[in-house]
Amino acid sequence: MTTPRVTIVISPRERFSLSERALDAIYEHTSLPFDLIYVSGGVPPQVLTMLQRASEDKGFELIHTPRFLAPNEARNLAIPKVKTEYVVFLDNDALVAPNWLEHLLACADETQASLVGPLYMIHEFERATIHMAGGRLTPVEEDGRKYLIDEQYLYDTPVAKADMRLKRRKVEYVEFHCMLARMTLFDQIGLLDPKLYNLHEERDFCLAAIEAGGEVYIEPRSIVTYVPPPPCQWWDLPYFMLRWSEEWSVSSVRLFNKKWDVAGVRHISDKNHVYEEGTVIGFASAWRARVAGHRFSNEDADPIGPLDQARLMVALLASVDRQYYSMELTGQNSKENSSQQSVPTPDIIFRLSELEDPDFCYEATLSPLRRPVGDQPFVVRTKGLKAETMAELSDYAFMVNRAPDGSYECWFALATAPERIAAQEPVATPVTLAGAVTADGDRRLTLVQGHVGKILSERDLSDDSLLNAIVQGDLY
Repeated sequence: MTTPRVTIVISPRERFSLSERALDAIYEHTSLPFDLIYVSGGVPPQVLTMLQRASEDKGFELIHTPRFLAPNEARNLAIPKVKTEYVVFLDNDALVAPNWLEHLLACADETQASLVGPLYMIHEFERATIHMAGGRLTPVEEDGRKYLIDEQYLYDTPVAKADMRLKRRKVEYVEFHCMLARMTLFDQIGLLDPKLYNLHEERDFCLAAIEAGGEVYIEPRSIVTYVPPPPCQWWDLPYFMLRWSEEWSVSSVRLFNKKWDVAGVRHISDKNHVYEEGTVIGFASAWRARVAGHRFSNEDADPIGPLDQARLMVALLASVDRQYYSMELTGQNSKENSSQQSVPTPDIIFRLSELEDPDFCYEATLSPLRRPVGDQPFVVRTKGLKAETMAELSDYAFMVNRAPDGSYECWFALATAPERIAAQEPVATPVTLAGAVTADGDRRLTLVQGHVGKILSERDLSDDSLLNAIVQGDLY
């Protein structure tokens, strides 16, 4: 049997519900021998079971951590285990076309490139358009400050209109949806930067490779498509909101700018320069809205467990742009008690994933914080509702919870608020976190349903019963 020259490393991008399809596509469409390392962090039980069975059946190595992993953190866990000449980084929601790996490897062999990317498509193959065919970063100066102008070749172009321009070429960066790298490159530049949590990690890696004397190529005969949500599953939401959280986005952009001594990176299409430090900050904010409209219920045949309810409550609040919180946790073991004040979404989600008790037998309170800057929705909680009132209002709510006494609370997000609400000071009283136990250690607040990113317009407020409920609520 031929010794593999390539190890495929699969890592999480933003969700888990495409994991099985993406893995199956690799084995279906790859004829060259390869090793495979799959890195999973915080995946739901059904996905972990699938991966464990596939690992046994197909003989690949599975690296699993109970908590979520940032993409570069996941890749770095695998890199030291790679023994082949090349590694291919592949996102867990990327689908490969036939002969994808053969073409990448041929390009690397024939050009001696350090990094090679395929033609990147977006959406399912039957309706995919070109996402990009490599990128270029052009330095410019404005008012004594240096910026990089980011151009993605053939961005959002139908394949039929790009045929004549699709050829192998040298570029300045390719993307981690799929990227082949020579392993000797890591001897020169070290591991990937783990503090580039969600943005610019591909630009940073490619620039470092070029600075070390390497070259980056695009090979359009190799085709890979990235399939973004929707649709998605409820168990995708906590990681999705973590992946595109404001904290991760801003932190990543600022680190990249500092490393490469620039004031910002602007996409070539960005004429307004709303985000001075980088166009991609706005991209991340807009990307959170991709799953807006997704609805789920906790009254189906498979109820959502207590800890998942807690994580989902944070994800739902993040979907309406509540990105900072204070949280108090009290458990039976005092060592697990914690108090977090004014911390971002990632801190809360990571803290919840660290807890050892899967039944979430904790008293827990959460205070979603409205920052005094930026155009953020108003968030209102109306509690003590009877079942029939909740049923009338639930279509307007982004979250509905059931209290231990059988009453309901509806959470609303408003793009604009009535004067009586807008003039209020946000309440300082924390709320019980969904899934948490009450002081007697028994009854819980139950998350009943969620409507991701549901933000009410002024027109919605023409419903008198809704307006009355909102006016009686508490502003957060």
